[in-house]
Amino acid sequence: VNLGYAAGSFHCLLDSDLYLPASWAEDRVRCREAQIPDGVVYRPKWQIALDLLNRSLSEDLRFRWLTGDEGYGRFPQFRAGVSAAGLLYVLEVPRTLTGWTKMPDVVPAGFQGPMGRPLAKPRVAPGGRKARAVNALWRRGGPTWSDYRIKDTEKGPLVWRVRESPFYPTDHGIPGEALRIIVAENVLDGEMKYFLSNAPGAVPLKDLLAVAFSRWH
Repeated sequence: VNLGYAAGSFHCLLDSDLYLPASWAEDRVRCREAQIPDGVVYRPKWQIALDLLNRSLSEDLRFRWLTGDEGYGRFPQFRAGVSAAGLLYVLEVPRTLTGWTKMPDVVPAGFQGPMGRPLAKPRVAPGGRKARAVNALWRRGGPTWSDYRIKDTEKGPLVWRVRESPFYPTDHGIPGEALRIIVAENVLDGEMKYFLSNAPGAVPLKDLLAVAFSRWH
């Protein structure tokens, strides 16, 4: 797992750490044969990434934004950890990530339903809008598409069609914090990408795209 830094045309590697799969961590004989110390245990990649980030912050390195692929953006724990560190993020998420573009009604924990039984945990109200995967948010209509010239390459300009909306990702079956969902389509080959960002609405979409597509560094 690598943590890099980019500012303008400058970029460098700041820190990295090894990921040990759970199947290896559970087989200490195999680990010893491979000279892996007993102190190295399984940690999910998103946790390693947060540790790298917080270690750099503790060494007085300063960042404004963080981006990463869907292997990190899919986890609400990772997104919450980045926010807790005081950073804005634009993280790719899988097309199967679910949520709502409008906040549905939520029945709070302890509420007594028709049968007189209090709910153990909050849930979306009966008959409320169901969460949908990000690749199925708009079967028709939806926000307007806009074309953005992301960067110039040796083969010509890289252009993506983009639209965005407020989004409440599913968190244990109910809406999480209000974020921004970005849907991007490559105009040449139809490739689709989906991003979540905690940036406030005043931050222009073009700035979010600059961060989202900076992973090439």
